Amino acid sequence: MDRTRASDTEREHVVRLLGAAAAEGRLTVEDLERRSGAAYAATTRGELAALVDDLPIAPIRPAPPPVHPPPAYPAAPPLLGCRPAMAGDLPFSIQWRGPANPRHAGGQVMEQIVPVFHEDGYEIVERRPDRLVLRRKGSDFAELMVRTGIVTPTTVTIAMADRGDHSLIEVYGVAPQRVRAALARLAT
Repeated sequence: MDRTRASDTEREHVVRLLGAAAAEGRLTVEDLERRSGAAYAATTRGELAALVDDLPIAPIRPAPPPVHPPPAYPAAPPLLGCRPAMAGDLPFSIQWRGPANPRHAGGQVMEQIVPVFHEDGYEIVERRPDRLVLRRKGSDFAELMVRTGIVTPTTVTIAMADRGDHSLIEVYGVAPQRVRAALARLAT
């Protein structure tokens, strides 16, 4: 088993491969959720490879070296700010099946999911019966970068929908790998 430490990019790559396999009918939704959670929690390439070893895809390999050297000066950031505020922040989406009673589902969200974000500096900026929006507060400099539009704020939405016999809890937005991994552990 490859014990080389996995990168966030490799974790995201495996999750995309799993999504493609599910779209082809090779994985059930439950298997996709379980394996995606394990991918976000993986620490080595061997753990990632084990998640896709029964699928007809290429094995996980290190990225090839670039064909051309990188430019001497980095490109200027876009003016309308479409970059995450912090390096390592990536988009994600995860769903849970919650209790049928919407109040119990909301309690579960507040007890189990919101603390994961609070630990990383997120604050609730919008609260509705069916939705919470959280935003990570950064340093004064990071806040200035957000206000001027150089970077986008790091926000997460927690949406709850009543499905009759259960609640559907969906968490999506932009977060660092440690938060995505903590959410994946909650999903298992």
